[in-house]
Amino acid sequence: MLYLASSRLVAPDEPTYFERWLAHIRSAENPLVQRVQVLVRPHPLPPVFAAWVAREISRHNDVVLFPDDLQEALTSPDYHSDYADSMRHCAVAVGLNSSSMVEVAIFGKAVLTWEDGPFGVRQQQTLHYHHLLEAGGGLLHVATNAADHLEQLDRYLREAATGAPNERSAAFVRAFVRPRGLDRLVAPLMAEEIADLLDAPTQVAAPGPAARAVGERLKGLSFLLGLPLRDKPARSVCVRSTASAIFAWLQLTEALDTRRQQAVLDLDRLGTVGRKRLQKGATRSSKRANRLTRLSRKRLQKWSTQTNRRITQTDKRIAHINKRARKKLPKLARRYRKRAARVLRHTRLAPGKVASRRIIHRSRRALKRILSRNPRATRLARRVLRGLGYSKKTQA
Repeated sequence: MLYLASSRLVAPDEPTYFERWLAHIRSAENPLVQRVQVLVRPHPLPPVFAAWVAREISRHNDVVLFPDDLQEALTSPDYHSDYADSMRHCAVAVGLNSSSMVEVAIFGKAVLTWEDGPFGVRQQQTLHYHHLLEAGGGLLHVATNAADHLEQLDRYLREAATGAPNERSAAFVRAFVRPRGLDRLVAPLMAEEIADLLDAPTQVAAPGPAARAVGERLKGLSFLLGLPLRDKPARSVCVRSTASAIFAWLQLTEALDTRRQQAVLDLDRLGTVGRKRLQKGATRSSKRANRLTRLSRKRLQKWSTQTNRRITQTDKRIAHINKRARKKLPKLARRYRKRAARVLRHTRLAPGKVASRRIIHRSRRALKRILSRNPRATRLARRVLRGLGYSKKTQA
């Protein structure tokens, strides 16, 4: 794709417009438009060319500024052929308002433009831009927003891939560039027009005696004022004053447009910075959330592992205690059975004596102490007493 840069009168800060335009191209959803290569042909006026070089347009991917050295290019014998080759081999051309658009149309290429903000206003203010819009049905494919412009780029890039010339460019060349026929040479037609002008009567009236006399007196000021005061001084002063006023108004309008454009660019830049900061903050927040999630998962896994380990250890201890209890309970039962039998033997001796009462009292305390420690021993003692033939009252 060939980008045709305009003069400073049409676009005072066109590199900024180009970078915003390129950002829309690279963010397009269509891969054909997104990956298109761009060749930029800057305006050959030295200040305008220097502005393009200072912006370092070639740092972007698939973007080339050609030529990159103006003096070397202008003195090169291949300058015009390189310029023609850039138009011959491009798929489509894009620009704001340039005479190069007419030359691209001669090669049968589609020419696109985007009326964007202040640049669109300046496009409408020039006379030759309306020729590009109207002659032969119009040369330019105009878009008023980025979406329409990207859609047009996709359409005419696909058309260029077929090798067919653009119909609108061909119609514009027939109506505007060669209105007397594509098969007729231009030089003879130009010679005929010049000859007709030589034979035509002039419309310029000779100045009168009064105007010539005033002009003779004021001709010394002609050099200072830059006016031809000799023939028609009043007319020259009026024309110069009117021209100065128009020029001052144009400069004021240009300054206001430049400030308005700069304000729009500043707002765009602030919006871009704000979006970048929001994206950066969102990315940072998501990273923190992911980090906290990973830490929480690790801690939960660690806690669950420790809990499972403790539960396993507790189960092992319970099993070990149950195993030991199963081993010790028969021994305790035999021991308590022997003690109960021995106590019962002592209680049957001499029931009417004091010694037997003491023995009974001690045996009762021993039994209470034994039975209070182990409920199972209580059941075992009742079973033993029941087996020995004691009543329930005596068992209690």
